[in-house]
Amino acid sequence: MPKSRLRERKVEGINEGWTSHLGKRLYSIPGVESVYVLYEIDHLDVLILITRRDELVLEQISKVQIDFCEIFKPLEQSGTSFDFHIIYLNGSKKKDLVPDEAVLLPN
Repeated sequence: MPKSRLRERKVEGINEGWTSHLGKRLYSIPGVESVYVLYEIDHLDVLILITRRDELVLEQISKVQIDFCEIFKPLEQSGTSFDFHIIYLNGSKKKDLVPDEAVLLPN
């Protein structure tokens, strides 16, 4: 899905604007480099790229994940699953770690 069409994407049962809200919350955490969303027919992946493993950063991300698990509850009820993935860059290039189909959330 092209980046420009991301805002048009509505996930059944979730309020519009969830992608910008999610991006805003995650990008406010120091150490979060990029946030991508990967859509499949019955699955949604949120890919969170951080510079390196940092317990404080991981703790802050987990608080956002917990909040969004509540927001995403209608997805599970409709048969759609979702996952959050934290990816440590550790000097690697983003393009080597993120699928081409993933959509970068704006910072």
